[in-house]
Amino acid sequence: AGQPAVTLNRKGQGRVVHFGTFFNHENVVALLDALEVADPLQAWAEIPPEIDVMVRSKGDERFCFLLNFTGHPHQVHFWEPSIDLLGERKLDGEEQIPPYGVILARC
Repeated sequence: AGQPAVTLNRKGQGRVVHFGTFFNHENVVALLDALEVADPLQAWAEIPPEIDVMVRSKGDERFCFLLNFTGHPHQVHFWEPSIDLLGERKLDGEEQIPPYGVILARC
């Protein structure tokens, strides 16, 4: 009661997942944990849950839009240097995304 229901059954070389809950952040985290899916951006940056990330790619290049839809600034820690393509500045270490701010970077 009060927890998402996630069951995982192996079938041949695949998996069948039943996910019984409402779709929200906490429940998606439970699903990804159950599936042992790691955050693909974890090696690039530590991104707080308040920041939405959209990833787009073109050829071998991958671009990340970091979107702050809140009225408060949020810190992102970049493990690897990158470039903010909108602000034309280097991103390295701690960076603040202002309220309703956007960073577009290669990731």
